[in-house]
Amino acid sequence: MTNNARGREKLYGVGVGPGDPELITMKAQRLIGEARVLAYPTDKAGNSRAYNIAKAFVRPETELLGFYLPMVPDPQPAQKAYDRVASDISIALNAGKSVVYLCEGDPLFYGSFSYVHTRLKEDHAIEIVPGVSSLTACSAAAGVPLAGRNDILKVVPATLSKRELKTTLSEEQSVVLIKIGRHFKKVLKVIEELDLSQQAFLVQDATTSGERLQNLACSSLSTPSYFSSIVIYRGKNSWNHGPQFSS
Repeated sequence: MTNNARGREKLYGVGVGPGDPELITMKAQRLIGEARVLAYPTDKAGNSRAYNIAKAFVRPETELLGFYLPMVPDPQPAQKAYDRVASDISIALNAGKSVVYLCEGDPLFYGSFSYVHTRLKEDHAIEIVPGVSSLTACSAAAGVPLAGRNDILKVVPATLSKRELKTTLSEEQSVVLIKIGRHFKKVLKVIEELDLSQQAFLVQDATTSGERLQNLACSSLSTPSYFSSIVIYRGKNSWNHGPQFSS
């Protein structure tokens, strides 16, 4: 929380976890239920994964501040969206209304809240409530450890070039690849070239009813959903039972 905040109420950046509402922390549930204003990103149709995860805890009288967040390679449209919602949140805070900003997973792990936090931290009191991240959710779904003892874990966005991906994957013991989406074919090719398919596990929509797990050595792979990650573990730690794969 900032020390020089001038707003009369507090902004809460709340992580709602990867998808299963039961993974929302007790503190997050309480804050969502107490919020005067609830802010969250939506797609172009107005749908919000973050809101849908948390909706069971939202009071009918809570003001909803959904805002369209363009998910496109050009960063400018998203930056303009953050400018607008930051302004709206500031107005609500100065009017004496607490605001809870919902963020999938954890607010500061590739979370949209980090951009709002940057814009408002000098003028308003802010508290960040961590949430279960996609990393731990995917690791749990696959039954594969992220790291043990002296293993090194690296988080790698699939948006990197093929050369950068190949260098990173050839060097690290444990890797979680995120932002797979349209980059899946490129990532799959790199993994195959490095002979890592047997150690690589694709997890789609972890902790939801649509959760799907596949080993990348499988011959029937298809383009994964947007909310997908790949876990690769080559450390010395071991597990007693391998993951169960969906067909």
